[in-house]
Amino acid sequence: MKKLLLSAVVLCLFGFCRAAETWEESKISAVPWPAALPTPKIIVTGKAGLPEAPASGLLAGADVLERSDFAVLRGKKVGIITNQTGVDRLGRGIVDVLYAALGKDLTAIFSPEHGFRGGADEHVGDSVDAVTGLPIYSLYGKGHLRPSAKELEGIDVLVFDIQDVGARFYTYLTTMGLCMEEAARNGKEFVVLD
Repeated sequence: MKKLLLSAVVLCLFGFCRAAETWEESKISAVPWPAALPTPKIIVTGKAGLPEAPASGLLAGADVLERSDFAVLRGKKVGIITNQTGVDRLGRGIVDVLYAALGKDLTAIFSPEHGFRGGADEHVGDSVDAVTGLPIYSLYGKGHLRPSAKELEGIDVLVFDIQDVGARFYTYLTTMGLCMEEAARNGKEFVVLD
């Protein structure tokens, strides 16, 4: 059932669900994952059964990872899909947090529309992070909206940490969906920090 529900959410992100006519119809129904795509292995953090939020506020997905000592990522080569919104509750960037915890196991950064630092208002090219020296692959370059098989070589798990703006037409949800597809095609795990 969880696989079908997740499939429904992903398919709705891509517009496979028809518009609801009534409140009852607006509830997401289980839609099978498209047969042409392998089923991705998806891990979602920040859900029931994980550490509670501190009395002072919520735990972001990055905080949940930190409290678990990055257990889901230990011993794996990690690629992070993020921008300036990927922070823990102390305001530290997820790339800095992962790099401090995982060192060389953090192997690549993938950036969505507006670039890794969020300041670009145009198509962004690939670059290198000045702090970590990691490659930054743009997922918003001309004709390049998803990670390539070559960019995913040597990566075991993709981590997605981008706060959404709450608008269905915005590109961050599409970026997540396209990255999930590529993770499935290339046999990679996909972790969503929620």
